[in-house]
Amino acid sequence: MARKTIFQLVEENYDVQNEIKKLNYLFYSEKYFSEGVYFDITFEELIDKYLLRNWKHCSTCLSAKGFLKRVNAYITKDDTSVPEEKIINNLEAMENFALLYNSNSRKLADSKGIKWYSNYNTFIHIINELERHMGLSVRSYKDRVVIYPNNAPLEKVLELCQDEEVEWSLIQFVREELSLSQKKKQLAFLATQLGMEQDSKETDNHIKELMKETTNVLNNLNIRHNNKNGKENNKVKIEGLTPTKESKLCDYIFNNMLLIMLLREQKKNAGVYAEFSQKQKELKERIKTDKGE
Repeated sequence: MARKTIFQLVEENYDVQNEIKKLNYLFYSEKYFSEGVYFDITFEELIDKYLLRNWKHCSTCLSAKGFLKRVNAYITKDDTSVPEEKIINNLEAMENFALLYNSNSRKLADSKGIKWYSNYNTFIHIINELERHMGLSVRSYKDRVVIYPNNAPLEKVLELCQDEEVEWSLIQFVREELSLSQKKKQLAFLATQLGMEQDSKETDNHIKELMKETTNVLNNLNIRHNNKNGKENNKVKIEGLTPTKESKLCDYIFNNMLLIMLLREQKKNAGVYAEFSQKQKELKERIKTDKGE
C-alpha cells in the first residue's frame, strides 16, 4: 500500500504556530547558559542581566520582555493564534538577541565565566526552520539583523491584498515545495481572487500582453475548470510538455500575476508622471520662447 514516508510527514505536519510558541518557551525557560560554575540561566535572563541595557537599539526598554511587548513581538503559550506580523517580529527580535550574545560571547566568557551548552544550537535551528517555512530572508545590517520576505514583488503585492487567505496562498506558493497539482490548485484560486481575466477595456499594453499569456496557460494547462469534453476539450496533453516544464510554466504564470498586480497599482500613479511630463514640455517651450527661437 502506498503511503507517505515519515520524512514527508514530518515536513507536511510542520506547524508555524506550535513552533513559534516552542521557540519562546525555550527562550524563557530553557537554561542554556552556565554562569560561572554553579548557576544556570535562561537566554532571557542572560539578555536582561548582561546585555540589553548596553544595546543601543533597546531604546528605554529595561527587559527582553518589555522590548518584545514594545515591538509587537511578545508571544505566550496561551496565545491561540499568533498573527503573521507578530511571528516575524518575534523572529527578528530573537535573531538580534542571538547576534547580541554572539558579539559579546568572548567578553562574557572571560569576565563572567558564561558559556552556552550545546543544545543552544536547537534554539537557533528552530529559528532557521521557521524562517525557511515562512519564506523569509535574513540579513545582517551593521550591528543588527533584519528579516524580510525573499520575494520583493510578492512583498508589495501582499501589501495590496485585503484577504488573508489570498495573502497566505501567495506566500505558500513561494515558500513551500508544492507538487504540480498543488501549484495548479493555488493558481486557480489566485486567478479567481485576483481577477485574472482579459478585459477588452484594458488600455495598458504591458498588462494586456501579460494577461494574454496568463489566461492562455490558465485555460489550457488544466488549471481552470473546463466543462467541455471530447473533441471540444482544448486541454489536451501537449506532446513533450513534461511535468517539470509544466511546473516551470506555473512559476512563470505566478510571476506574471504578481507583475499584473503591480502594474495595476502603477496605473493609479500614472497621472503623476503625465503631469511631470507636461511640465517638462512647458519648460522647454518657455526656454525656446526666451531664446526667441
